[in-house]
Amino acid sequence: ETANEDNVIHISIPSDLAIVRTWLEYYPNTSKHRPQTTPLFTEIHVSDKGRYLQGIIRLFGNIYSAGNKFEDPFWHDILLWMAGRPNFENDLKRREKSTLEVLKAVLSGSTTPIDSNSPQLNKVAEELARRLTLRDIESVVLTKNNIKDHFGGLRGKILNKDPKNGWWNANEKFDCLKEQELQSLLETKVFLQGLELSCPHCGTRQWYVVDDLGSEMRCNACLFHFPLPPDPSWSFRLNSLVRNALRKYGTLAVLHTLYELQRDSSSEMFLYLPCQDIFKAGGNAPFTDLDIMVIKKGKFIIGEVKSDPGGFKHSDFEKLRDVAIELLPDEILLAAPGDNWPDDVLTEIKNLTDELKQVDVT
Repeated sequence: ETANEDNVIHISIPSDLAIVRTWLEYYPNTSKHRPQTTPLFTEIHVSDKGRYLQGIIRLFGNIYSAGNKFEDPFWHDILLWMAGRPNFENDLKRREKSTLEVLKAVLSGSTTPIDSNSPQLNKVAEELARRLTLRDIESVVLTKNNIKDHFGGLRGKILNKDPKNGWWNANEKFDCLKEQELQSLLETKVFLQGLELSCPHCGTRQWYVVDDLGSEMRCNACLFHFPLPPDPSWSFRLNSLVRNALRKYGTLAVLHTLYELQRDSSSEMFLYLPCQDIFKAGGNAPFTDLDIMVIKKGKFIIGEVKSDPGGFKHSDFEKLRDVAIELLPDEILLAAPGDNWPDDVLTEIKNLTDELKQVDVT
């Protein structure tokens, strides 16, 4: 309330977390599907995946800018390449090939059948652990010419497989728009600019960010100083936050899901929390993590996101059921890139759908 003579109106805007916490504390307790009892889950905190997601969104500015950049087929490919994250199917085949080679070598000396109860199984596991080395592909440093050349090479490769591809037919070359987008990636620090230098004393090659350059450089290996070369070749490296998020945490699938949810909500209200660890009362370890926690068009939505449809396990559905019955969201969302969902996962989804109908959760 204000009087006519008041010159200042004080407005308190709650944080996104405060809004969600209010919903969790109040709405389920008033629902017809659950009598007012002591809450089973009492704490939520941003998970490691959520921190990386938050970091990426802040670098790009917002969900739309981040999602839009990864939706661009060229920058999507460049960003994953620079992060050292190969195509999922190709990487799986690489790992399968290495595992098969080691298994053949280990089993070639065995004359008796091996099953899950065989005493030789421990020996097989030991040999696999000794011989199997599956190293991640290193992150990539690119020059501007590398990036421009990659555009032409990737375009040719895609159109060779799909001559009617609309995006690549409409984008014929690395034009001024792509130049502006590259500049934007540098300005937002998604790309870092610098030099790869070789120490004249010990030969160690190392990449230095532009902010660390001076007329005289120090080698981080032998600690000797050497002069900066007169004609350096600039190159770009991916921000380590983005690199780690893309390589380790499945952040890209969550980002894409949020991007689609926000884009679908149009001008309606859209509020999200980054991925959250959820704790039972008195528990020190998370009961589970929720990749999606969104209020969209007045509906509360929680969900799980995987980088591959085959990544959903029975335990994921059990935990989602327990959380849904307690928190009573309007909707549960399961998301993953790709159209081929395994039959056992589809069966789990159907079973969960049938169970949650009883509490009006879709």
